[in-house]
Amino acid sequence: MGLTLHTGSALLAFASCAFLAPFVLLKGSKTRQTYLYSGLTTLVGLWCLFPFGTGQAATIFEATRIGRIIYLAALLVPPVFLHLTFAILDLPKNDRQRLLLWWTYTISGAFALTLPTKYFIVEVVTYAPFFSVVPGPIYGLYALFFGVTCAIGFWELLKAYRGAAGIRRNHLRYIFVSWFVAYIAGLLHFMPAYFGIEPFPHDILVVGFVTISAYAIIRYRLMDIRQAFTRATVFIMVYTLTLGLPLVGALSWQTQLEAFLGHRWWVWLLLTYAALATAAHYTNMYFQKRAEARLLAESHRYQAILRQASQGMTLIKELGKLLNLIVHLLTRKVRVNHAAVYLLDDKRANYIHKVSRQWRVETPPVFPVDSP
Repeated sequence: MGLTLHTGSALLAFASCAFLAPFVLLKGSKTRQTYLYSGLTTLVGLWCLFPFGTGQAATIFEATRIGRIIYLAALLVPPVFLHLTFAILDLPKNDRQRLLLWWTYTISGAFALTLPTKYFIVEVVTYAPFFSVVPGPIYGLYALFFGVTCAIGFWELLKAYRGAAGIRRNHLRYIFVSWFVAYIAGLLHFMPAYFGIEPFPHDILVVGFVTISAYAIIRYRLMDIRQAFTRATVFIMVYTLTLGLPLVGALSWQTQLEAFLGHRWWVWLLLTYAALATAAHYTNMYFQKRAEARLLAESHRYQAILRQASQGMTLIKELGKLLNLIVHLLTRKVRVNHAAVYLLDDKRANYIHKVSRQWRVETPPVFPVDSP
């Protein structure tokens, strides 16, 4: 089957996820959030291959087998999504969380046992205008499981968003929006199976999920890969424009170029490419420097503020005023969510809380010297 709007959007969504998932894993800090985020993005990308993968099959039997294999990734999306939500919110681990995760992973495993049977997917529809499954009785339970599990994650995210402030609040806002876009894509995936309609190729929304996630990573330095992501983005944009588009144009107009330049038209193409490759190299270096300068501008601003503040601090003789100035600078100028200062009390062997600003949680009065 040729490339259609549905299969094309599926490939684009898969390519977007295939780029973002390993990039975050390789360039980000090796934390539980990073591994779970990369895992979720990979699973979503594989699920997006459903229209393209089943569309390449020669028979309904083969398409159904391919669809069932792809659904192995889909079954893991709800528990991994919930797991990632708990990791990003950094909530204290409790029995409720452990129980929810245990049940969601267990239920996904139970669905996987039924996947090879007609109780889950009877067969796959691969003709126009969309691609869908003919659902078995258990498939509806999975759709319900997907909706409920993701709704729990969104509820936890919404509660955390209401209690957050500053950069953390913006961080959670972008996470909520990007995941909600992906959630809608998932719900639209189930519509053809039960209602026989699909308003538009839902995989386009997955591209939106990747785009918003990428913006959030760049804007709010999620997972500590802002600079690496910016470099990769500049590199891809420059070389796509300077080398990719001319190649597509040359292949599209091959007949006209051959008629105009002769049968050795490809020699001129190689010479042009050599010149473009050189230009692309220097163009990439130029924009890399500009991008890095913009990234570092904020850091330089903070450094200048702190240098000026340190000079003024030497003139302040009262400890209370000095401590208040420190937390004020950190929250207003450096844009830290909240700040507090603890001073060591040698007699009590404790750190005692002196001042704080924008501290929305109950502040412990003292910390032991050996406290981590």
